[in-house]
Amino acid sequence: MTEIDNILEILLRLVRGERATAFSQAAPAITSNVSGPLLSALNLGSAHGAQQTHVSLAVLAIFRLTAEYAEKALGDKGKAEVEERVGEIVRCLPSHLLYKSLDGIFKEWRVDKKGR
Repeated sequence: MTEIDNILEILLRLVRGERATAFSQAAPAITSNVSGPLLSALNLGSAHGAQQTHVSLAVLAIFRLTAEYAEKALGDKGKAEVEERVGEIVRCLPSHLLYKSLDGIFKEWRVDKKGR
């Protein structure tokens, strides 16, 4: 759990719950009614952008905002500290929630791998 995108994906899966998974047909429709900072969060590189809900995009936008201000204040050191602290927060979640999220990531990976 060292790459921030993976750490964020664990958190974002928990935020969006079961509503938006690789098997959801409603997920692509989100891009049609997203604007402003939520659209920026979607466009700024979530590996699983089509699966995000409005709430998970808000969490992602808040993280990006925090990282941006930390970088402005302290440079790369500030951004690294934000990423480290977010990782610490996610690691402090109850283990059953982490396992639930990781299980979902694995199941999605397995489906993608079989599809190739």
